[in-house]
Amino acid sequence: MNLILDNLSVFGATTDARRFRDQMDTLVYKLKQHGSTTLLVYDEDVQEELKNAVTHSSFGVVRLFRRNNPFTDSRERVMEIVKMRSTKVPSSYIFYELTDSGMKITGAGKTNSTK
Repeated sequence: MNLILDNLSVFGATTDARRFRDQMDTLVYKLKQHGSTTLLVYDEDVQEELKNAVTHSSFGVVRLFRRNNPFTDSRERVMEIVKMRSTKVPSSYIFYELTDSGMKITGAGKTNSTK
């Protein structure tokens, strides 16, 4: 079973950070028991305490964003693998494009171990 929860900002808006963290821990634990791959999504407007709760409860955290490239004077889409337990992950940004057939990786960064 695969599950995507979008947007966690809405779920956390009416609760305190400690309770939200407990809920995320329970959710991730229960879904893992069922062999589920789960994608938790939140936007940049979520409170810092709630971001920390989701990050703590998650096996991996991937941040997607757009930035200005001062050398080409253009916008580019990049991802950062903030955390991925027991896995080697790039220490620099991974570039990607959104196409009609999905996400296409166009460049990757240097890999470091985060064990």
